[in-house]
Amino acid sequence: MLALGAGSNTIFADGVIEALVVRAAANGIEVSGDTVRVEAGASLATVVTHLAKRGLDLSTLTGIPGTVGGAIFGNAGQGPQGMWIDHFVQTVTVFLEGEWKTLSREECGFGYRESVFKKLQQPLLWKATLSVHSRRAQDIEQDIGAL
Repeated sequence: MLALGAGSNTIFADGVIEALVVRAAANGIEVSGDTVRVEAGASLATVVTHLAKRGLDLSTLTGIPGTVGGAIFGNAGQGPQGMWIDHFVQTVTVFLEGEWKTLSREECGFGYRESVFKKLQQPLLWKATLSVHSRRAQDIEQDIGAL
């Protein structure tokens, strides 16, 4: 099995792929205060914009292509000294070894462009719970537009 989000950052060689390719299309977003539950197939850009309108600030992740699941898988962010998605992650729900598991931020083993998911056998990231700080919506939207 080969799990894809939106397929960004994915290159296939010419020829036949002998695998089941799964595209995670689950893209729901649920907001309660500063807690955001988002499905892994959601476009990161869409999530950043959606939350900005609600005064929740993920603007430091503006311009990063792909899905939330892909961003978590690779711990997407901005430069070695910048802000990474792991800063916001509280839990990640993943289908692993035939069962659903919810991993804490610590269990995700985040590092510079790293996570435990890169080392696991065929993990399927499904959803995440994020903690996102609030800020004036107008200020967030202005920052997004400037990037």
